[in-house]
Amino acid sequence: MRAKTRLSISILSIFLTAFFADGSAAQSLSGSQQRCLRDFTQQTARVQRAFGKNATTCVRNGGTGREDDVRDCVLGDPRSAIARAERKLANRSDRNCRELPDFGVSDPGAVAATLGDEQQALLARLYGGDLDSALVSDRDGARCQSEVVRRATRFQDAQWRAVIGVSRRALDAGVDDADGYASEILDALDRDSKVANALRQMDAKIGRRCPAGVARGLFPGRCADRGDLAECVAAAAACAFCRALGATAELALPCDTYDDGLENQSCGDLGPALFVATDGDDAGEGTRDAPLATLQAALARAATGDFGRIRMAAGEYTVLGDSLVDGVSIEGGLDPATFAPAAGETRLVAATSVGLRADGITSPTELANLTIESQPGMEPPDFASVNGESSYAVLANGSDGLSIRDSILRAGRGGDGTAGFSGAGGDSPTAGSPGGSCGAGQCSLPPRGGSPGFGACGGPSEGGTGGRGGNVPLAGTISGTGVTGADSRNGLAAGGDGGTECNSVVPAICNGGVGDAGANGSDGASVSGPGLGGDGSGLADPQGWIASRGEPGNHGNSGGGGGGGGGGGGRHVFPFILDAGAGGGGGGEGGCAGAQGTGGGAGGGSFALYAYDSDITIENVEAYAAAGADGADGGTGGLGRPGASGGTGGTSVSGNGGRGGNGGRGSDGTGGGGGAGGISFALYAGGDSNITQLGTNVLEAEGGGNGGAPGGNDGDSGPTGP
Repeated sequence: MRAKTRLSISILSIFLTAFFADGSAAQSLSGSQQRCLRDFTQQTARVQRAFGKNATTCVRNGGTGREDDVRDCVLGDPRSAIARAERKLANRSDRNCRELPDFGVSDPGAVAATLGDEQQALLARLYGGDLDSALVSDRDGARCQSEVVRRATRFQDAQWRAVIGVSRRALDAGVDDADGYASEILDALDRDSKVANALRQMDAKIGRRCPAGVARGLFPGRCADRGDLAECVAAAAACAFCRALGATAELALPCDTYDDGLENQSCGDLGPALFVATDGDDAGEGTRDAPLATLQAALARAATGDFGRIRMAAGEYTVLGDSLVDGVSIEGGLDPATFAPAAGETRLVAATSVGLRADGITSPTELANLTIESQPGMEPPDFASVNGESSYAVLANGSDGLSIRDSILRAGRGGDGTAGFSGAGGDSPTAGSPGGSCGAGQCSLPPRGGSPGFGACGGPSEGGTGGRGGNVPLAGTISGTGVTGADSRNGLAAGGDGGTECNSVVPAICNGGVGDAGANGSDGASVSGPGLGGDGSGLADPQGWIASRGEPGNHGNSGGGGGGGGGGGGRHVFPFILDAGAGGGGGGEGGCAGAQGTGGGAGGGSFALYAYDSDITIENVEAYAAAGADGADGGTGGLGRPGASGGTGGTSVSGNGGRGGNGGRGSDGTGGGGGAGGISFALYAGGDSNITQLGTNVLEAEGGGNGGAPGGNDGDSGPTGP
């Protein structure tokens, strides 16, 4: 216990020796300035002692039932002891500080407010934000809680007494600048026997009054369920003392190292604060007396680099996914009038699906005593972003310096995805044209075959052209056989053969042969492979979680066109009967294919804390994730169309043309997969991330959304995380 605290003080001495090495010497203090500094230090210590005694009495009486409102007791001054000490400080400063030294003295009127702030901060570190709720009435528990605050304030008092001694000895020894004065204080604290004895007493008394079985659950602040309770209390008291001394004596003390020997933001060696209250004004100065009204305004001013923290009064504020400023901590739950720690709640309610963003936070940056709530995710506005939007209370990317304590994070429900589009049915195919006929049943020249059906579904579904009719045959010179109809475009439906010629001598009479019908087209090949459902795990990304929509199905295949009909045969009956054959009908176009169904959109997720490539520490945090949204259904596949009819064959007194083949049916498209359900995580660590948990944390996630029903396959349900 003592060794660790002495180590932290020794480290602080070394640090300050280096820090102040180049400081320029000030003029020697006059006797009047020395008297002012000595007396100011002594009277400030008495004000601090009054605060400590008042807090000890209030906590003790609260546990025994003699004080109904401990918070008001601590904030107030029921025995007026603080007011008397404050008046004495002011009176003696008026008398003894007419000639002010360059260091060690501040405005007497601000001393009590500063010391009160740090006293409240100490109690909050020990008992959490709600002091009255934290105190218990059972005998052993109440004695433990009372003993802790008594030993903490006595340890502070011992440190102030050591500083009083320094204010005498150092000035007598000729120390005349702030650097030397601070070094003398650190040396004295490291050697002072009363400080060491206060630490030993703390270790012994807390160990006796607060064994593990009694102390469990009694200190919901930073010492919650710590096995080293006495050491934690000593660090909290050392922090409050160091910050109070630095403020009232106007000394630059790195208190974060002083309290426990570690640069871990446990005390908060912070720069000047900006203050925010619901009745503030963003045009104000951001001071305690003229606070700002919004966190947005405070963050904008903090980005200038002149401030180290933002202190927010209890109340409700609207945020818009505001980005934190590296190294600027935000503390809530403060009294609207005094900005002392209070039991009130500071609610940051987002008007968007993101509460606060932390991008590139690498310096120690703390969120404390805040309730951060994000809105539910929105539905996507168009087909290009079919997935529902996710909701994040805090979204962090590339942030290793962020810590969150004593806060509530509450994310909204994920936004619904958009259902996939069903595939369109195939277009109507084109029928083949009839073959050419002879006028009045007789032709001296053969007519053309009918045109094939084409153009609605694309080239492979085109039918074959009907065969031209046979010529008037002349023996040995011109053939009267009808022309064979053309095969379909895909070559799978053959054209009909042409009719044979007739070439006869009187008295025999004959007609040319009828052309054969073209073959019917083949049906389009069936397709498999309905769209896969969305993957429930999704994908982590620096800008947030990417949901997995369902995949589209496959388009069907068009049917094949019919073959062209063969042309009819011509005839020559010697000597005067001369007739050409009719043309064959054109093949019908194959049926058009059904289109694919598109995938359903995924439901948005819900994340109380989303971290990507970030190392984040949470302590005593309640993190609630709402349900992930359900994935949307995938679209069904479109139906294929029947093939079109082939054209009829032409007519002739000699040989008629053959009919064109009918087109084959187009096959159906397959449906799209259902979108994945949104995921629900209280804490989500994506990329190279780590979330360290300290103290007692409450993590709740309502559950992932259901996967969408398929036009193809089901989408996965969204997983649920811690």
